[in-house]
Amino acid sequence: MPIIPIFLYFCNQMKLHLSDELSAIFSFTREEALRTACPEVQTGHFLLGIIRHKDNPPFHILTEAGADPAQIKSVVQSALKGGIPIRYDEDIEIPLSREAQNCFSLAVFEATSHKQSEVSSAHLLLALTKSSCPICTRVFSDLGLTHDSLASEFSKAGLLSPDTQAISAEEIANFFQIKQEKHITS
Repeated sequence: MPIIPIFLYFCNQMKLHLSDELSAIFSFTREEALRTACPEVQTGHFLLGIIRHKDNPPFHILTEAGADPAQIKSVVQSALKGGIPIRYDEDIEIPLSREAQNCFSLAVFEATSHKQSEVSSAHLLLALTKSSCPICTRVFSDLGLTHDSLASEFSKAGLLSPDTQAISAEEIANFFQIKQEKHITS
């Protein structure tokens, strides 16, 4: 069962795609939410998903900045509010918290602002730096990482280069206007 069906619908409607790498990270994110006994995916779970995946640019940038993945995992896990353990089940739906929804929206915004048609793990990490998640803020602050410094590193690596299939800001505005009109008239 997909972790974020409404956002996948949005991406499909906007002709945006999730990278395979980001899809794998989202699978790990879902598993981390189950493992930490959280009834919903929280923003910190995205960071745990990035760390667990390991083979992605954000993970490499974090480790190059001196991050200890085990320490980040420990800090994030201790801050996440879990309850009664949840039995792992492929079919169980785990919703995103409002904060996690906002973070994913920021990742989509990062992709479109860089004129890219694919939302990647780099966009997710950039979104995490802008999120209001205190856990992520503390991790990035301790490492001396900011949105601008990460964007610079991703740009140097060619991960934020515009592509020819990207959608314009006008197309995004039109999409939301159409959706809003349909919602009002229905």
